[in-house]
Amino acid sequence: MKKKSIEAIYAEVRKLTPSASALDSSIEDSVCVTCVAKTGARLFGKRIWPGAFRPALWEPIRIPGDLDSAANELKKLGLEVLGASKKTESVLITPYGSEKQVWEFVVKNEITVSPAGYAETRWFLLEDIEALRKRGEEIFDDSYGAVFDPSKSQPVVGCREVFSDLFTLPLKTPTLPPATQTNCYVLGEERRIVVDPGAALAETSAPLCRFLDQTVSSGNTVEGVFLTHHHRDHMGGALLISERYNVPIIAHEETLRLLPELDGKKILSGAKILDVWEAIYTPGHAPGHLCLWDDSRGLLIAGDMVAGMGTILVDPTEGSMSDYINSLRTLASLSPRWVFPAHGDALFEGQEVLEKYVEHRLWREARVIDALKEKSPSSLQALLKVVYSDVSAGVQLLAERSLLSHLAKLTDEDRVHKTSDRTPLYTLN
Repeated sequence: MKKKSIEAIYAEVRKLTPSASALDSSIEDSVCVTCVAKTGARLFGKRIWPGAFRPALWEPIRIPGDLDSAANELKKLGLEVLGASKKTESVLITPYGSEKQVWEFVVKNEITVSPAGYAETRWFLLEDIEALRKRGEEIFDDSYGAVFDPSKSQPVVGCREVFSDLFTLPLKTPTLPPATQTNCYVLGEERRIVVDPGAALAETSAPLCRFLDQTVSSGNTVEGVFLTHHHRDHMGGALLISERYNVPIIAHEETLRLLPELDGKKILSGAKILDVWEAIYTPGHAPGHLCLWDDSRGLLIAGDMVAGMGTILVDPTEGSMSDYINSLRTLASLSPRWVFPAHGDALFEGQEVLEKYVEHRLWREARVIDALKEKSPSSLQALLKVVYSDVSAGVQLLAERSLLSHLAKLTDEDRVHKTSDRTPLYTLN
C-alpha cells in the first residue's frame, strides 16, 4: 500500500474539526493534535538528544471530543498516538542552541501523533553515535538526525526530511558566527534541485554527495544547482555538485557576474523551478539575492534574508539597507507559513518573523537618529557605542558594518549628513 504523504494526512485530520482556526479555543471539550515525525538523535553541544521528535510542518489542530475518543479517531487515519497530556498549558519547543521559542501554543488537552511509517524510527544512544563515527560517518554537533533510505543500510547523517519533496542538510561552511553551518536544501521528488551547496571541501560536502548518490541510484534525477546569492558559504560546493552530476548552476545575473568562475544559467524573478518554486528577487543582503516561494503551501526558502540563529549582516560594500528592508516587506506580503533560512531551524509564522525583522531594523535606525539628536556631529565609533550598546564585544566589527549601512540609507534619504570620507562625522539634516 502506498504511504500517505504528510499533506494528505493533514487534510484528513483537518476534516475532523468544525473550526476554521487551528487553535480555536472556543471549541468545547476539544483536543489539540500535534503531528510529529520521529527522526533519530539530535546533538546539542556535546550532549545527545536521543529519539528526538520534530513537528511535521503543519499547525496543531483542535478536534472535538475527549482524549480517548480523539485518539480512536486518529488511529483510524493511520496515526500512531505517541502521547497524551491533560495539562492546561503545553509548550512544544525545539531546543536549538539558546533559542527557547520555536513552536509554542496553549491547549486544553493535547495528543501527540505520528503518521505510521512516515519517518523510520531510529533511536541513537551515545554508543551508537560513537559507532557511526568509527564507521566514518560525519556527525555534526547540532545535526538534525538522519533520514534513511529503506534500500540502503547507511544513513545520511544530518539530513532532515521536511516534506517528501524538501530535505535539509546542514553543511559545515566558513560562515559568520554564531553559525557554523549553512543549510543546503534539496527540492523535488523524482526531479531534484540542490539549493546553496555551501560546503567546498570533500569531507564537508560528503553528506550531500551521499544523499544525491542515493537519489540517482533510486532512479531519480538531479537537475541543477540553485544559488540564492554569491557568498562563499552558499556556493562553495556549487561547481563540485555541478560537475559531479553534470547539471547547470542557476542564479540571478548579478550573482553570476560576481562569480565569473561559474558558467551558470541566468534565472529571472518570477521564473519557476520544478514547476513549483517561484524565484523572488530580494536584493539588500546581496545584489543578486533570490528566494524561492511555494505559494500553494506557503513555504519560503529564504537564503540570507532571515536566520534561525544569529542575525543577518548587511554590509555597505555590497548590500543596501534600504533594499533589504524593502525585500523583507515584499516577502512578508506573501504571508508565508514557514520560512526556511540558510542558518538555523525553520521559522514558523513566517509573515510575523519577517515583519519583526523590519521592525528591528527600523528600531536600530531610530537609535541612530536618537544618538545624533543627543550629540551631533558624532564619529562612527561614538555612534557604535550608543546604537549597538546591546551587542557583545565579539561582534562589534559586524555591528560596525551594519551601522555603516544604516548611515548610508539615512544619508541617501537626506536625513543624515556625512562631513567627509577620510574621518567622517555625521550630523542630522
